[in-house]
Amino acid sequence: MLVKVKPVNGEKNLLKNTRNKAVLNNDEKAYKEYISKRNLMNKQESIENKVERLELDINNIKSDLNNISQMLQLLVDRNINGNA
Repeated sequence: MLVKVKPVNGEKNLLKNTRNKAVLNNDEKAYKEYISKRNLMNKQESIENKVERLELDINNIKSDLNNISQMLQLLVDRNINGNA
């Protein structure tokens, strides 16, 4: 079944579906700009997520290093005090 459309009065890039009254935008340039912006936003979001994951990894490594340092200090203190 073919869809019948008619131009929207006063709008050169808008068409109205006569069956379900949906308004369609047939501006290809605007569509391409929208897709480009959406892709850019998705890339930006992906980069932000990657930065958050890296920050979390760094904080976990800092915590691990702090724990290792404390364990080493405890071993050194035990050896100095003769509690080995």
